[in-house]
Order: sequence, then structure tokens, then C-alpha cells
Amino acid sequence: MRFLLLTFAGASSDFMPSDARTVDAVDRFNRALREAGVLLGTDRLRPAADHAHPPVAVCQIATRVEASAYWLIQVRTIDEALAWAQRCPLAPDETLAIRLAIPHGASA
Repeated sequence: MRFLLLTFAGASSDFMPSDARTVDAVDRFNRALREAGVLLGTDRLRPAADHAHPPVAVCQIATRVEASAYWLIQVRTIDEALAWAQRCPLAPDETLAIRLAIPHGASA
């Protein structure tokens, strides 16, 4: 089963962690995912305001909550995905969502 762990920055969050402790925590989390063989992909995401070309919006969002990073993992169960999600380092005003990812062509 594939799951997407998606972090959302709060209004005061820095999209690119700058303090050594946060960078180290994210590096350790990434290394643990790789060593366990469950990591399929990960990236930090730039704020929409940083794009050279404005993103296409299909709706207006009332609050400034933007996705700030993601990890795509492949595990056997939802419980295993939740265990990884609990280990994900977050800034104080960051939140995490976990979603089942269904590969294209696969049935839901």
C-alpha cells in the first residue's frame, strides 16, 4: 500500500527549515525511511508565492495553508503508515495529513 505523508505549513512556518535541529531531524527521518526500504519519494515544496509563474487555481483558499513537504511511502498496512507518520518531524504550527495513494491504473 502506498501512502502520502503531506505536511502543511502554518501562517508563520518557514518552508525551508533553517535551524540545525530541524534539518537534522528531517535528515534522520529520511534516512530511517530509506533504511527501512519504504521511501518512494520525498521533497520540500516551495511556497506558491515563490513561483515565477503563478499557479493555476481552481478555487480560492480562505486561509494561508500550503503544502510544505511530502513523503511517498510503501508499507504493508495503514498501522505501519501511521507509525511512520507519528515519527515525522514537524514545526510547531505544521500539520500532517496521511492519504492512501492509488497508482494510476489500479482500482480503488
